[in-house]
Amino acid sequence: MTQNSKKLNIRTGDRSQISRKAAEKKKRTIIVSAVAAVLVIVILASIVIAARKTSGSDTTRTTTYSVDEISYGSVSTTISGSGTLIPVTKETLTAIDLLSEGTSDDEENGDPAASEDDAAAYSALPDTDAGSADAPVIAGGTVQSLNFSVGDTVEMGDILAVVVLEDESTVDIIAPYDAVLLECYLHEGDIVSDSTSVAMFMGTDGYTMNISVDELNISSVALDQEVNITIDAVGGDYTGAVTDISYNGSTSGSTAAYQIEVAFDYVEGTYPGMSVAAEIVIEDSGDGLLVPVDAVYTSGDTNYVYLAPNGVSLGDAYDGEELDTSKLTKITVETGMSDGTYIIIESDELEEGDLIVATTITSSLTGSDSSGSGGMGSFPGGSLPDGLDFGDFDFGDFDPSQFGGSFPFGN
Repeated sequence: MTQNSKKLNIRTGDRSQISRKAAEKKKRTIIVSAVAAVLVIVILASIVIAARKTSGSDTTRTTTYSVDEISYGSVSTTISGSGTLIPVTKETLTAIDLLSEGTSDDEENGDPAASEDDAAAYSALPDTDAGSADAPVIAGGTVQSLNFSVGDTVEMGDILAVVVLEDESTVDIIAPYDAVLLECYLHEGDIVSDSTSVAMFMGTDGYTMNISVDELNISSVALDQEVNITIDAVGGDYTGAVTDISYNGSTSGSTAAYQIEVAFDYVEGTYPGMSVAAEIVIEDSGDGLLVPVDAVYTSGDTNYVYLAPNGVSLGDAYDGEELDTSKLTKITVETGMSDGTYIIIESDELEEGDLIVATTITSSLTGSDSSGSGGMGSFPGGSLPDGLDFGDFDFGDFDPSQFGGSFPFGN
């Protein structure tokens, strides 16, 4: 009996330990559930409060009027781009390049007079050794004089420098074509040979530039299309033409762009790399009456403008309450092409110089409560919402009142 009783007591102790563990596990489960419930309530309450704050904001629209006038002109749709000046001709030439017998292009093109001029300009060339086609023309010659410097414009045939040869005869270094000297590598007293670099030449035969055209506009571009050119460094407006279109586009994001080349004449005082802007007109309205887009009002299918009241001046401005448009004269108009700022109109009752009223409407958000952190930060009042009373429930090491400060996401 004693042995059996001992075994029974051991089993009873095991069951008690298991019961305590199950109770603790159940308690932890309840605590986790309670914490989750608190989190959900806090999140929902914060969202509701944020929504109430937002709904309490109002959009204020402010209307102002300005006096403008009807002008006469045109509007257009354009493609614009910018780039840098690229010379059609730019090269560094050596002494032998500038001593050779000129070009035969003029003679081939039927201009014997020009050919004779070239021959005269190069007449100072010394005789070479007939027995050696590779005999140097200049070997150890010395620069006696320089007639031009960097930045100068030269004409074909101008004598750039005089070189004294070893036999004390002289030879002239000649400008190969009309050009600007971008770099000059010779100095008086320098020893030169056939392969000595003389200067970097930029021909005055024009420039090119490359601009990027959006995929929506590339179909409007054609070869030989006229291009308006503006060069900031020298001012003035110039004209060029489209000389090449690349249909092998490059994609950036979701938009493709295509490169086109524009060529135009040389402009005095310009150099490679200067900034240039180009504009291609792809549609033009033709001349007509022009008004600001903000001066045209629409009611159904009818467009109209308001004539300015008597006694006002161009540029006058009024707040919405200062001008009653119902008392203004309304003129019906037919609208035409617009560039987004101005629009063509037609009306037999209007003419250039008439004063009209343009409207500007601005919107602003008012009434929002910007005090406090708002959003999902601290809970209003610094405590849990009313009704979250957990009584004497034992949360163990967890204190639900910690939510009275900042939400775990923090400020």
